[in-house]
Amino acid sequence: MVTFFIFTSLATAILSFLTGIFVCWQNRKSKLNKLWFAVSMGAALWSLSLSRIVSVKTEESAIIWNWFLYFGATFIPIFYFHFTSVLLGIEKQKKKSIIVGYILSIICLILVPTKLFVKSAPPMAGFDHWLEIGPLYYFYVVIFFIYVIYSSILILQYYRKVVGVRKSQLLYVLITGFIGFGGAFTDFFPQIFNIYPFGHFLVGFYVAFIAYAITRYRLMDIRAIIFRSIAFGLVIFIITGIFSIIAALVAYLFSGLTGFKSIAASGVIIATLVSLFYQPLRVLVGRITNTFLYKKTYDPDILIAKITEVTASILNLKQLLTSICGILTEAFHSEKIGVALLKIGTNKKQKLEVAFVEGFKPGIAESLVKFPDVVSIMYKEIKRVGGILIIDEMKTRFENGEFKPVSEKLLGALHENDIALIVPLYTKEKLTGVITIGTKKSGDPYNRQDLRVLNIISGQAAIAIDNAQMYGHLEELVKERTEELENANIQLRQLDKSKSEFLSIASHQLRTPLTAIKGWISMIEEGDLGAIPEKFKRPMDVVYASNERLIRLVNDLLNISRIESGRQKYEFKYNDLNSLVQEVITKLKLQIEAKKLKLIYEQPKVALPKVWCDGEKIHEVMMNFVDNAVKYSLKGSINVSLKIDDGMVTYSVKDNGVGITKNNMQLLFKKFSRGEGSFLINTEGTGLGLYVAKLVVEAHGGKIWAESEGEGKGSTFLFSIPVKDPKKNLVPDKK
Repeated sequence: MVTFFIFTSLATAILSFLTGIFVCWQNRKSKLNKLWFAVSMGAALWSLSLSRIVSVKTEESAIIWNWFLYFGATFIPIFYFHFTSVLLGIEKQKKKSIIVGYILSIICLILVPTKLFVKSAPPMAGFDHWLEIGPLYYFYVVIFFIYVIYSSILILQYYRKVVGVRKSQLLYVLITGFIGFGGAFTDFFPQIFNIYPFGHFLVGFYVAFIAYAITRYRLMDIRAIIFRSIAFGLVIFIITGIFSIIAALVAYLFSGLTGFKSIAASGVIIATLVSLFYQPLRVLVGRITNTFLYKKTYDPDILIAKITEVTASILNLKQLLTSICGILTEAFHSEKIGVALLKIGTNKKQKLEVAFVEGFKPGIAESLVKFPDVVSIMYKEIKRVGGILIIDEMKTRFENGEFKPVSEKLLGALHENDIALIVPLYTKEKLTGVITIGTKKSGDPYNRQDLRVLNIISGQAAIAIDNAQMYGHLEELVKERTEELENANIQLRQLDKSKSEFLSIASHQLRTPLTAIKGWISMIEEGDLGAIPEKFKRPMDVVYASNERLIRLVNDLLNISRIESGRQKYEFKYNDLNSLVQEVITKLKLQIEAKKLKLIYEQPKVALPKVWCDGEKIHEVMMNFVDNAVKYSLKGSINVSLKIDDGMVTYSVKDNGVGITKNNMQLLFKKFSRGEGSFLINTEGTGLGLYVAKLVVEAHGGKIWAESEGEGKGSTFLFSIPVKDPKKNLVPDKK
């Protein structure tokens, strides 16, 4: 019996040690994994010490191993309680209880070597003699069971509240705790109950439940690390084999040499070989084990980085889904993948529509999204589970009577079509769709790392899909509006063409009678038809002036019609702009004197070269500038100037008139546009003169603009045209 006890104690120690190492190695940053490592190390030290206590033959050895035993056992309950608090997410609420537990454990550990805890520790050499316990030993027993029972109660409380995999995890942690700590009644305290310590018979069950919880329900997910350990073990096995062969070979070859140590020589040789070949050997074995065990793996950081890059750079929905699903399929080696998005149907109810599918048989994905009441079922199931739906686990738990799905038929259909996961897509806490992933080609289940990565990726994907949908909708809207604008623009161009044709025809029809009127009035005023009474002279002047305004209006309309229709003809030749300015001053001299204004012409100090232009058209622009200055000036002077700079001749007309406000400045040089209040100064304007001037100047390759410091501060109108012919690139002579 003693031998069996020692064997099971050592087995518990080894299994606990390996389990702790595996868990911690899997995720060294996880507090949960670290605490399970602490529990395992405590159990390993306790089990190892227990196996030694029953086999030592001296009291000194018994005392030492007794201290090691309680060093491990004292901290097991508080480590387990701390582990439970982190697992349940209540570490902050239980902070005081955790601190108190650690303090009490340290106190117990300090008291172990004293007579208050253990009066004597005779060598047991079997089960003939037990430790003689002191009064404080019971204090340790109470603390031990308080924290173990408290941990179990907390797990039971939370077990009733949670669902899905979480519920299964807590169940197996609870069962494992009962089995593991059940041995405490006999193995920890045989001296209290005076019974044979049979708790080690539960070791097999303990290991079995832990293994099942890890592989089936992803508890701390050390399955992958076990595979890595196999690879590492193979490397060690190969190196050990090589070492043995080399040691035997060296011993055989050099055994005749006096003083030669074959072990030392082979050690040097094997050390050299390990330093040279360990890394290549590890890579080779890793590839081989990956082929059979991993079926290829992925780096979570690289996978998330790829998804981040795709979701941040692609706005086209089809391209986005193709890229995301391609990356996931490559990483997980899944047989099929699909994306279904929630839409509003014709009856204003939500429905699922397949947005992307790959690997499914024709019509399968469409039949699943059209399953009766599928949207409602999905909402309820995702809300109940609180995350990713793991179909195989749901099916297993349903068959075991642990779980009842919202729809047994839909669960069965998903399982029959090898759907492994349904990953919900949330945007601003609103469910917008799901990613459906099939089983892995290797047959391996999706582990905890896979689910953690998918949870991160699903958030990024949901936002990117939502943005792509909005972009697609906006793109369609812009396309529709563009087509509407193009159609409206075509209609406007037709209307504008009709208007221009009407203006052209009307202007031509008006021009003939106006010319006749002008001729007859001139003849009457000059006395060609006989002397006219004095009282008729003033009315005839008014009629003549009005007719002139009509002629200018008709000319403006004809010019606009010709320019906008592309029928305007220009007669370019070399013209002396100085002479054109003199003509403008001469024609408007009487009008200027009538308003008692002073006109000042700043002639250029250097003779200007002749300018390549249509003299008649430029003359009209010059006339328009001076005429406007006269109309909108009540007093003061009008300054006219011509300047040349960098191959451009600039003509400017500055007045002391009403000025131009910032708002009115924007209205200048537009068709039928006049500044606010301008009609109070001059009622005869049409708003066409400056618009025609702009078209003429731009036809000459120049620019036109106005300047003013504001209302009542006068204004300056300017235009610049190139001296040379822009087409022939010629500069005319100054002669």
